[in-house]
Amino acid sequence: MQRREFIGGILWSTLFARLGFAEGLDKTLLALAEVIIPDREPAVWISSGVAEALVGEIEKLEAPRKDQMAATLTTLNEAATRKEGRDFHELSLQFRTGLVKEQTDLSEEVRQGFMTIRAAAIKCFYSSSIGHQRTGFRETSQFKGYPECVETAETWE
Repeated sequence: MQRREFIGGILWSTLFARLGFAEGLDKTLLALAEVIIPDREPAVWISSGVAEALVGEIEKLEAPRKDQMAATLTTLNEAATRKEGRDFHELSLQFRTGLVKEQTDLSEEVRQGFMTIRAAAIKCFYSSSIGHQRTGFRETSQFKGYPECVETAETWE
């Protein structure tokens, strides 16, 4: 394990504790975020500011939606344990993706919880600097000084 991932994991656990979800769902949420936005670097969620933004976004939600999200995460974890004998975060990305598809097709509540998590994850990732970097987004910069036509124009005094 890289040092950065270890430190990021500690930070993530501290951040996640603010949500008040059951123990173990933090890893499930991170694994689900990786399903929603797979990245070439597995630790991108915890090694950048995206995790903190995600927790902040979830904190803004009202209690019923948070409960629905927690129920979705619990359902995914239970389904993974039932099918493979392991937690959701321990499965391969391909298997997690298939399990999410299966569970969202089976239950409307799981689908609604997933859509809430998905919206928050997409918003947080693609509005972050790492999201800009991954998509090739470049911020526009304001020109320096005034355009030449303004500098040479006569003043109206």
